[in-house]
Amino acid sequence: MAEDEKMAGNVVPETAAGEQTASNQEGEGNGNDPAGEGEKQDFQQQETSRSYTQEQVNEIVRGRLERASKAFYDRYGVSGEKELDELVGMAQAYQTMKSRYDAMQADNKSLKEQIMFHANGVLPEREDDVRTYFKGKGLEMSDEALKQVLISHPEWLAQASKPAPTTTIVPLGGQAEDEEKPDPEAEAAKMFGLSHFVN
Repeated sequence: MAEDEKMAGNVVPETAAGEQTASNQEGEGNGNDPAGEGEKQDFQQQETSRSYTQEQVNEIVRGRLERASKAFYDRYGVSGEKELDELVGMAQAYQTMKSRYDAMQADNKSLKEQIMFHANGVLPEREDDVRTYFKGKGLEMSDEALKQVLISHPEWLAQASKPAPTTTIVPLGGQAEDEEKPDPEAEAAKMFGLSHFVN
């Protein structure tokens, strides 16, 4: 019987126990499966339903994890976990330094504005108005730009204190008591141009 199958070109697959498949044994005598199609299908099913041991599964997973971690390290230009930790540490330090730098820049800008406002005589209660004006116009605040804007907005300026005019109050209708009273003859002579005759 085995010789007949070899002559017909059919190869009989064996199971793990070394026995013939049940379909092969059933189809042996009947002529229902002359081309051996059932045997081919059984063989393909055995190949696709191949089982793995736990060690084989662990080895496959380990290999995939190693390839994935190598690809990850290559992506960030490091050779291993230690260099990756250093890279992350530097990134965190950079973030800290950047936040400090941004805070210092904001303080510097604020101090420069205060100096400009003081130098140009802007009222403290009008400083927000000036900032809003520049921000609304999309302009960068500089000393020259501020001077140009202050020309059209004098209400933002502190008015220079002018000295109050001094006035002397003289009582009407009379002379001060401590003044010397003029001689009436001398006054009359002066009025008529005869002052050179009076001694």
